[in-house]
Amino acid sequence: MASLEGLLVTSIYNKAHDNSALWDSVNGRFSFGAAPEGIAKPYITYDWGGIANIPAFASDSPVGSEIPIYFHVFNTEDFPGDINDITDIQDKLHAVFDGASLALTGYANMKLLRSDIVNEIMLFEDDAKMWSISIPYRGFASPT
Repeated sequence: MASLEGLLVTSIYNKAHDNSALWDSVNGRFSFGAAPEGIAKPYITYDWGGIANIPAFASDSPVGSEIPIYFHVFNTEDFPGDINDITDIQDKLHAVFDGASLALTGYANMKLLRSDIVNEIMLFEDDAKMWSISIPYRGFASPT
């Protein structure tokens, strides 16, 4: 069986790619890990923290995994110069991933839940003239 990490990279990418509103809002610039050097803005990256094995549902059920997943949206100050552009991308990302099911071979019940609206932090980096938002989710998967 492929690793859970590898399955997630592909499944998240495909979920974004299959939604033209989100995909087109960043001109297809959606990648796992750090963005390629010199990438044009706007763009989205995603990554995750450590995968924790947990008793997923009931005490007699198989052990599942909880995966903290982080999306990062980046945009320039003048694209085209309004904070609403980055929040529009944020809204499109929410529409695709809030409560989303991901198809992962060997796993059932893979769901994404937004971790905490309060923790969606928007920052303006004055030196880079760039807006960024980090959006935390939690993924839950149990093996079949």
